[in-house]
Amino acid sequence: MQRPTRSSQVCTLLLTSASRCRLYGVEHRLFRQALEELYGYLRFELAEDSTLRIAVSGDELIYRQDRLNATKGPPYGLLRRLDDRGIGFLEFQAGLTLTELQDFCVALADASPTSVRASRHLKVGTANLDPRTNPVENPEALRVQDLSGSRDDPVAEEATLLRELSHRLSQDYAVQTIDFKEIVLSLLSHMAHEGNIFLNLAEVRDHNLFTYLHTCNVATLSMGFGLALGISGEAAYDLGTAALLHDVGKNFIPREILDKPGPLTPEEWKTVQEHPQRGAEVLMRQANVNHLAVTAAYEHHMHHDGVGGYPKTEYAPCLQSQLIAVADTFDALFGRRSYHAKFEVLDAIEILQLNSGTMYHPQLVDEFSRFMTANIERHEWIGSTDPTAQS
Repeated sequence: MQRPTRSSQVCTLLLTSASRCRLYGVEHRLFRQALEELYGYLRFELAEDSTLRIAVSGDELIYRQDRLNATKGPPYGLLRRLDDRGIGFLEFQAGLTLTELQDFCVALADASPTSVRASRHLKVGTANLDPRTNPVENPEALRVQDLSGSRDDPVAEEATLLRELSHRLSQDYAVQTIDFKEIVLSLLSHMAHEGNIFLNLAEVRDHNLFTYLHTCNVATLSMGFGLALGISGEAAYDLGTAALLHDVGKNFIPREILDKPGPLTPEEWKTVQEHPQRGAEVLMRQANVNHLAVTAAYEHHMHHDGVGGYPKTEYAPCLQSQLIAVADTFDALFGRRSYHAKFEVLDAIEILQLNSGTMYHPQLVDEFSRFMTANIERHEWIGSTDPTAQS
């Protein structure tokens, strides 16, 4: 793995501290750990140079002599937070105290951005930033393009059964909904045995069964998160079944669109945006399909704020549909579709946070972030991106 540069390291540590402060509060162990790591790193840097400055320049962050691309990942998250507070540069000076750094991280974490006050050894300044038009890769595109690869190594039987059932649905054949519940029960059994959500996520990158592995991951994440929220019994089964069936409409999108290794044209996007309705319609023709599965198939690309997303309606999507959308986006980012940069767990969480309140339900995003972070901490592999590598 390539060693992070000084500029990327300080950006990641700043953003991690602010994110953990917002999620857990000032007194929580996870925030204290992140803050102390950031403080130690800055003290080490300040021993070499008595003044350190981070400056915003368009879509870049400048630290020392490094110019860091801030259009994705932690650098973008930090730039976004600075931008929201009108900050164009930061200056850390020798003598910086832990209290000064903590106060700054608390201000950076505030969900309602206010002006950030300078302190004796931490200065802030304003600057006119160049306009940016959503430089983070569009989560909606990540969620619809498959890019199945050449890997054909054996997969769990749940994925192969899901492929067979989805194919029957796309041909408008009748299927037994009990078959989908059997997959749900099997996934729940795996979770109970392993005890950690990451050990149940399939490695989807470059696999020729990408779609079905990804869908099983979404169901696993949805149920694991749902159980953590207190959903249980039949409601948990219904949530898992809805997550397995939420993207059945993608069977009606031409493969050349799903497999396209780059941005879609407006005409292709129009075709893609038809799949929620197609999915809901095919499910409504099946006997004994629960209402939640039909609803989630129709609503899973609708945005929380009602402004973006599709299809357009006069009502907000139900909470279960929004929960599935969060799980779907996380696995699309964490699972790493082959043409995208490697997103680590915290990067994926930060992108969810950046779109919280617009694309995604803010309370669900915060609770999901806590849920995933807790699973990471229990197994102490925060720097890894490959769950299959764990012993």
